[in-house]
Amino acid sequence: MSLGARLAGYQLLVGLGAGVLWWLGSGFDAAFAAVAGGAASGLLTWYTAVKALGRKHQDPGAMLSDFFRAQAWKYGLAAVIFVAAIKIFGHQFLPFISAYLATLSIYWFSLLWKE
Repeated sequence: MSLGARLAGYQLLVGLGAGVLWWLGSGFDAAFAAVAGGAASGLLTWYTAVKALGRKHQDPGAMLSDFFRAQAWKYGLAAVIFVAAIKIFGHQFLPFISAYLATLSIYWFSLLWKE
């Protein structure tokens, strides 16, 4: 399994865990928003990994260019997702953003993984 797929998969799991916690504390609407936040993070990670690392590069410049392009698209897509989340979830934006932020911890833990 590629590193990008592992990161995205673990982010989805953290998002589901956040959804369970929000469900226990605040009900279904908050849980749904939290799971959506986790899913948004996982999908953005997966998209970036596919676009940045999805093909073999002979030229380091081309690889760096693909990486920067993928990151730029990720930031743009994240902005669109956040605006949509504010409109869709409205009063449940806190569960959305808290789950999204919790999934970012996966990047820190990935530094400890052994390949």
